[in-house]
Amino acid sequence: MTGNYEVAASLSLQVTDSGQLTPSLSFPYPPLFELGFGARLGRSREQNYTQNLYFSMANLARRVDKFPEYGRCPEADTNLAGDLGIRNTVFLAMTAGGRKVEGAKLDSGGEFGGHVNFVVTRNVNALGPTWTLTHFKGPGGLGEASRINSDKITFAFASGPPAPSANAAIPAATAPGLSKQFLNQLLINQINSIR
Repeated sequence: MTGNYEVAASLSLQVTDSGQLTPSLSFPYPPLFELGFGARLGRSREQNYTQNLYFSMANLARRVDKFPEYGRCPEADTNLAGDLGIRNTVFLAMTAGGRKVEGAKLDSGGEFGGHVNFVVTRNVNALGPTWTLTHFKGPGGLGEASRINSDKITFAFASGPPAPSANAAIPAATAPGLSKQFLNQLLINQINSIR
C-alpha cells in the first residue's frame, strides 16, 4: 500500500484434447517369417482463452473496507485453485537487495512480477486387447486418448499514482501504465525463452 501498487495480470487457459486409433497386426508364419501391419487415425483439438486483468491495490483495499465479502473466492475445484505463490513473490520483492524496508512496508518505485504455470495431463494409452493365435497376433494397443490443461497466470506489480483519499469515490478499474508495460515485457520474455 505504501507505493500504491497497481497490478496487471494475464490469465491464459488452454485445453488440448487428442485421441487416436493405432491398431497393429502381425501374421507369424513359423519358423522364420512374420508379416506386420500397423495403422494410425488421430484427431486433436486445442482451445485457448486469454484475458488481461488490472487492479489497484488502493482500490481493492477500499472496496474490502466498505464490503468485507468483496474479493473472497468461492471454493473452486480448478487447476488454478490454491496457492499461486504471488504472496511469496511480493515478499521476495520486499526483501530483495537494494530495497528500503521500513518494518514490513515496501518503498515506492520499481516493478516486479512473475508467472505461475499449471499443467495437468490425463492420458490413457495402449488401450485394447491382444490375441495371439498360431497365425495371428493383434490388434494390440488399439488406441489412446489424452487431455492436457495448461493454465498460466502472468502478473506484474508497479508503483502507481498517489492513492486517493479515504473519502473519495472508488474509481473504476483502469489499465495501469507501468504495470501494463512490465506485464507486456514479461510476456515477450516468455515468448523469447520458448525459441
